Amino acid sequence: MIRATVLTFIVALNLSIAGTQNRCGGDGSGPKPLADITTTFQSEIKGIPTQGSPEEFLFSEKDNSVIYRNEFAEIMQTMHFQSSVKLTESGKPLSRLIGGKGRYLAAEAAPWVYDRKLHRWYNYSLDARPFRHIFFNGDALYSISSRVDVGGNQIYQVFKYSIGDTKAVPVCKALIMKPGEH
Repeated sequence: MIRATVLTFIVALNLSIAGTQNRCGGDGSGPKPLADITTTFQSEIKGIPTQGSPEEFLFSEKDNSVIYRNEFAEIMQTMHFQSSVKLTESGKPLSRLIGGKGRYLAAEAAPWVYDRKLHRWYNYSLDARPFRHIFFNGDALYSISSRVDVGGNQIYQVFKYSIGDTKAVPVCKALIMKPGEH
């Protein structure tokens, strides 16, 4: 059974602290670190109908839509903020990244990228666990891994995955941070 829910986005800036903040020092003579900008922004609440409860979501500037994964593992896209269409399915959470001018979605901490134009998933190998996606640059997804070796050294490695390849490759030599060094 598909439940219709509403994903509410609050486009508001609530700076209650700004309204109660006096100048530093308490007597009004010091600097005012938080300017009261609450009158600068107009608040708006917009409900968006969804199919199922959104687990994660992101906004696509390219087509002015919200993409979300619901509790049924369906990745959905809102159409004109009025209805949703199914793009694909994924048991993995969605990353907060969108790349290739809105074309690519990534699964969070997993070597999977979805191509919205070709409607297909790419799975690739990456010789590091755990890792985290950090950004897209055109048709390339960059990820970073971090681990501690037996000597207590923290090892960081950046990888690049070019869409369509079978493997992510190291971008540069690993950065090794030894205990006690800064």
